[in-house]
Amino acid sequence: MKKVLSLIIICTLFIGTAQSQLSVGFKGGLTMANISFDVPHGISADYAIGGHAAVFLKSGKGLFSFQPEFMYIQKGSRINSTSDATYSQLTMNYFDVPLLLRVTIGIKIVEVYINLGPYGGYWFSGKTKNYFYDDTQGQWVTDKETYDFDTDHDVRYDAGFVGGVGVKVLMFLFEVRYGHGLIDVFDYKDDNNKEQNRYFNFSLGIQI
Repeated sequence: MKKVLSLIIICTLFIGTAQSQLSVGFKGGLTMANISFDVPHGISADYAIGGHAAVFLKSGKGLFSFQPEFMYIQKGSRINSTSDATYSQLTMNYFDVPLLLRVTIGIKIVEVYINLGPYGGYWFSGKTKNYFYDDTQGQWVTDKETYDFDTDHDVRYDAGFVGGVGVKVLMFLFEVRYGHGLIDVFDYKDDNNKEQNRYFNFSLGIQI
């Protein structure tokens, strides 16, 4: 009986400790994304502006903790003509799962932290936006379309590394993060260019 009671007490203490070390958070904000590639003459590469939203868990207290996330993020790229106002933008909607080591320094009220780790993702949809001068209409027009996947050349899975820094004040946090993809977005056998995702995230959120 004493052994059973002791086991119950130990389990209760363990569960209570685990719960006290586990927290959940929500965040979202602005994403600036592009795709690495060799820029041809006559155009310039620019960031595609999008957004992201995520839910995350933080397991552990003190200096080191583990932070898995589930994130919706808009990646992509924008190219501009160097001779006029023409541009084309590709927005790529991904579900990403970052698995991060979190290093925290500070006190309970104010904490500064660093996140670093790998991520995996899946490109599930997209859209294109083209701004150009239409000679028929005699004016500048914007054409938006849903992106049609090319099963022969589009690579819909992604993987890479992310790293960032953040500040947490009470339950509120602000974070800046950089993502570096390692897999080519497009697969053309005769193309030696590396066309990989790059992005910056600027996030506001809460952790409870």
